[in-house]
Amino acid sequence: MLSANEWIEAVRKMPKRDDLIEELLVDAPRPHEFILLAGRTNIGKTNLALYLAYCLATGMPFFGLKCKKTTVGYLGFEGTVTKMVDRLEKIRQNFPDPGDNFRFELCSPFVLERKLTEFESKVAGCRVIILDPLRYLVAGDYCKPKDAIAFIALLQSELDKLGATAIIVHHIKKPNPLLLIEPGDLYQMKGATEYADAATSVLMMERTRQGHKPGGGFAPVNPDAVTLYFAKHRDAVGELEPIKLRFNRDKLLFERVESL
Repeated sequence: MLSANEWIEAVRKMPKRDDLIEELLVDAPRPHEFILLAGRTNIGKTNLALYLAYCLATGMPFFGLKCKKTTVGYLGFEGTVTKMVDRLEKIRQNFPDPGDNFRFELCSPFVLERKLTEFESKVAGCRVIILDPLRYLVAGDYCKPKDAIAFIALLQSELDKLGATAIIVHHIKKPNPLLLIEPGDLYQMKGATEYADAATSVLMMERTRQGHKPGGGFAPVNPDAVTLYFAKHRDAVGELEPIKLRFNRDKLLFERVESL
């Protein structure tokens, strides 16, 4: 074991490598790490994940956070071909051409442990792998702790083998759908805790608080108003403030706004 001073000097001599996503996802030396992108159903997780994929594939910033240009592979398991093509065509108009840096496939769901060779073949050469959503890949019940833990261990083993990191998209449920999900809830909710604990960073999308119903619950004035929370960011130097977003239906992407 080195002294603390020797260790610091040794690390300083290593080649400096930029984060894949500033403050959220390192480029090395831990390829098995992953980001969890969580939110309730139909809040726009896929659109945000596609936006992030283009940011990484082109080196464009993700809402002010620098992205390192790299090769991204996107495996989608939900949606129709025609709607996904429409999404991709509209979103890509906001970015430079990613060329071969963005690889995409919309495929039938499969359990990861039963299709390891096929999975490795699909994502070979990708530095970042986006899985949308993760629930189909889990053997058993993705909400049960033992099944979630087994899947995470298998995924991290595969990422190590591939030399890749991942962004996994995850549906979360609130026992009372009328209540807003707070970032801290992820560590107490069935089907979210294990994934959040294992992730390096956790991004959470939720409706922006805009009002209350007389009988309780939240009443969004604009259903396209969403807040992006950085519920966990292990490698960040300081706190990352939530970002208010509005969904632009013409461009099929979220845009940052200062006020709603």
